[in-house]
Amino acid sequence: MNPGELKLELLCRGIKISSIDTGRTRDILRTRGGLGSGIEIILPDDLWVNAPVHEKFVRSTPYALKEENRKLFIYRENERIARAGLPARPAFYSQKTADGTDMTKIGVMQGGYLAFYLGPLCGYWKKKLNCRFCSSGLNINRTESERKTVEQVIEVCDAAFGEGIAEFVHINTGFIDDESRGIKTIEPFVKAIKENFDTLVGIQTNPPSADSWIEHAYSAGVDSVSFNFEVFDRKKFREICPGKASLVGRDRFFSAMERAADIFPNGAVAGEIIAGLESVGSTIKAIDAITAAGAVPIVCVFRPLEGTALENHPVPSPAELASVFAHVYRKCRENKIRMNFVGHVPLVIMPAEGAYFSGGSGFSFSGWLSGTKFGSRMARRYCERRRKKYF
Repeated sequence: MNPGELKLELLCRGIKISSIDTGRTRDILRTRGGLGSGIEIILPDDLWVNAPVHEKFVRSTPYALKEENRKLFIYRENERIARAGLPARPAFYSQKTADGTDMTKIGVMQGGYLAFYLGPLCGYWKKKLNCRFCSSGLNINRTESERKTVEQVIEVCDAAFGEGIAEFVHINTGFIDDESRGIKTIEPFVKAIKENFDTLVGIQTNPPSADSWIEHAYSAGVDSVSFNFEVFDRKKFREICPGKASLVGRDRFFSAMERAADIFPNGAVAGEIIAGLESVGSTIKAIDAITAAGAVPIVCVFRPLEGTALENHPVPSPAELASVFAHVYRKCRENKIRMNFVGHVPLVIMPAEGAYFSGGSGFSFSGWLSGTKFGSRMARRYCERRRKKYF
């Protein structure tokens, strides 16, 4: 297996870590929507993966992480197949904010980015219309605080950037029932981060009811935006995402993507879907529709989280998903959509990583412009120039 194929295998099948001392690596924390509920592993080619470890399906995985002579290896059954590494535990994971809150209840590291869930409990959960795969309503006030202040977020950013471990900031929020769909709520956080740190800031939110809020988000300092409709098939969309179906509508996700693609830089707008909750054919159609809208398809591998309505739903097969990620790579190239806008992302197979499934000569993260300090600086400057020109 090449590293991309191994990453997909681990996302779909998980890994056993019983023989590993995890005290020195990042805590396994289920925050935000819950997708980052596993252990973060660094694979060959500097590819990062968040591999499930506690979910029920992991009991049957053939993969195990083992330590030999102070080196880590991934085994499949009894065969050593790859060298691996674990990121160090961030120092701020043991720190508290000035008001005494654990910093991990404010923000956590996911791969190379500092991740925050900002705003109140998702409105879909409040209305009992939550997405069936999501665990954010199970995490609020348990593994993370519901109320987060600008001051707390800046403290955590200062700690993470001070350690030199954060490449950029990613913010997501649940459904907020106003015209902006949460953009107004997270705007003060974005502005404060931009004022205090030289970093890219991406957001993940529901499409606002008015396009003017998309323009407002970019003018306020947001560098990338993702609209996650999750399921393309209309019937399954209503079944799995009842709140999104009834309060937003699937078509609004696509019209918002199209408008955002006109405003934001190429590659900075995404449409996110989940592979494994509908047929591969339907997922392929979703990829075609997202790229036609000028956005980047971000395909998550379905992970059945404990406590959710779909905790017993089967996980997808790596073999059937390989063609999906190859298709993402091809469609982005056909539509000339940038695939290297962000850095290390362990939760999903990123579009550029689709090269591993496309019969190419391989992939190296070091080849990503945004994987270097120079590239990251150029991306920030590009966003600022475009922002000044547009507004």
